[in-house]
Amino acid sequence: MSTFKKLGTIPLSEMMPLLESKAPDLFEETKSHLQFDGKTWRGNPRTPLPQQLAQRIDDWLVAQEPPYKDPFHEETEALRVSENKRIREERDAAAMLEYYIGQGLLDNKHNADAIMSFIKTSDKLKTLKGLLTKQTVYIAVDFLGPKGSNTLQWRPKVETPPPAATPKPWKSGDPLPDNATVAQLHAASVEEVKEWKRRKQGKDGR
Repeated sequence: MSTFKKLGTIPLSEMMPLLESKAPDLFEETKSHLQFDGKTWRGNPRTPLPQQLAQRIDDWLVAQEPPYKDPFHEETEALRVSENKRIREERDAAAMLEYYIGQGLLDNKHNADAIMSFIKTSDKLKTLKGLLTKQTVYIAVDFLGPKGSNTLQWRPKVETPPPAATPKPWKSGDPLPDNATVAQLHAASVEEVKEWKRRKQGKDGR
């Protein structure tokens, strides 16, 4: 019973051209035993090859096969890479939503439903439809926000009052302020102090 793995499964008419192009040393040695002139066979094409040569040819034929790859390992690795990518993209999407919430987007069910519905159904996303990523959140808010359909709900903007005017620093020669300090009274002239007193008395109703 033959123990060869490949030899005998390939017709000589196919094996010899393969040896000639890929393994010329084996080709020449095999040709001498089979009396092959490159075009036609002379003699009995079934002439057995020496065991050692036949084994070398069989080993060479086996080596030409692509290495075996474990499909389970490949599928598991592909799943791991895909899952890591999905988790990373969802984390980036959550960070983008937090950014918009910081800009005034209300963190409520209405907005969450509107954004997810857009991501799952909108043709604007093309190949990204249904994927929760930083990019799809950005596109959804852009189309649903104030510049688009204005579907999303935002916190009312609170107008910040202008800062109070800084009082001008008092210096000697200026009218004394109503709440003049002792140091300011000492620095002012007699007339300025008298004017300050008259003004104070007038405001006090005296």
